Amino acid sequence: MARIREGGTFKVFAVSFTDSVKPEWPERGVLVATKLTSNDDRWNSVKEALAKAAREKARIVVFPELTLPHTLRMRLCRWLADEHPDHPFLLVLAGSFHVKREQGLQRSTVAR
Repeated sequence: MARIREGGTFKVFAVSFTDSVKPEWPERGVLVATKLTSNDDRWNSVKEALAKAAREKARIVVFPELTLPHTLRMRLCRWLADEHPDHPFLLVLAGSFHVKREQGLQRSTVAR
């Protein structure tokens, strides 16, 4: 972080997925993504993206909106903290996804 504060440079890796996993939308009503068609396939793509970002020496990883529902965002946090605490990233931004709250559905994200 000191290097960045002093005007140093760092790489940002913007993730894109080609795994054909899509958000599921309700048939009627408000356009709210409630889950993905395959969390397992998306999780494999997440791990591949993180590996590629590490190989490219990225320090910040940004996932697109509506690509990681709450369960996968929490899995990503555990993976970074517990399984790979020596990861090279300063920040991993998981993109927002719709989450049910008392106030209704809201878009929420996690940064690690």
